[in-house]
Amino acid sequence: METSDDQKADIGIDEIERLAQLSKIKLSDEEQKELAQELKLLLNHFNQVNLSSTNNNHNPSSNFSNSNLRDDHVAAFENAADQLVELAPQSQGRLYKTPLVL
Repeated sequence: METSDDQKADIGIDEIERLAQLSKIKLSDEEQKELAQELKLLLNHFNQVNLSSTNNNHNPSSNFSNSNLRDDHVAAFENAADQLVELAPQSQGRLYKTPLVL
C-alpha cells in the first residue's frame, strides 16, 4: 500500500489476503476485490482530508448565515422543579412516585 500527498492509495489483493490472514477470516476472490475497492475509496477520502488545509484559521461556521437561526433568549425557570412534580401522576414531596419495578 503506497500513499503520498499527491498519489491515490493503492491497495492490492496481496494486502487484502494479509489482512484477512491477520484477522483470521476467509474471503472469496470476489470479496477480496470488493474489499480492495472499498478500502481504496476510504483511504483516498482520508488522503483528501489530510491534504485539506486547516492552518488558515478558517471558521467553518462563517459559511452559514445567521439569519436562519432563532434569537437566543434567557428564560428564568423559577419553581420549575415544583411545576414538574405537579405534572406527575403521583408524587411524594418533591419526588415522583412510581409503581414498584422488579
